[in-house]
Amino acid sequence: MDYVMDLDMDKEASPIIGKTAYTLVAEALGVKDPYASIKEQQNQLALQFYDEAKKIVNNAKDPLFQAIVVAALGNTIDLGTHHKIDVINDIKTFTPDKLAINDYQTFKQSLLGANHLLILLDNAGEIVFDKLLIETMLKTLI
Repeated sequence: MDYVMDLDMDKEASPIIGKTAYTLVAEALGVKDPYASIKEQQNQLALQFYDEAKKIVNNAKDPLFQAIVVAALGNTIDLGTHHKIDVINDIKTFTPDKLAINDYQTFKQSLLGANHLLILLDNAGEIVFDKLLIETMLKTLI
């Protein structure tokens, strides 16, 4: 791990430092993914909310917009934040004016002409809500 010595911690982006730390921990423990069980727990936690979130999306005035909101709020499931997760309450109390940026109409238009879509995931648990978004996009746009 000589490359670790070459990192300037004051200049590197957090994801680079995080990836380096993750690799060091994995090597030190002799496992491929030292966080596998925690990730699985987060996915199981998110799955507990899936059916209720799906009902909320399906009953929304605009299911696609609601699915985007659910996916965005699902992204709050992040082990690094150490905050209490109340996804369903957050979904129920969320209003569009809480969005710092709302390019929904532009996004929706771009989906209509798209042949491919790439969705990147970075937090365990959020994939459950991204699945709901993908299902809703397919149902709404096809």
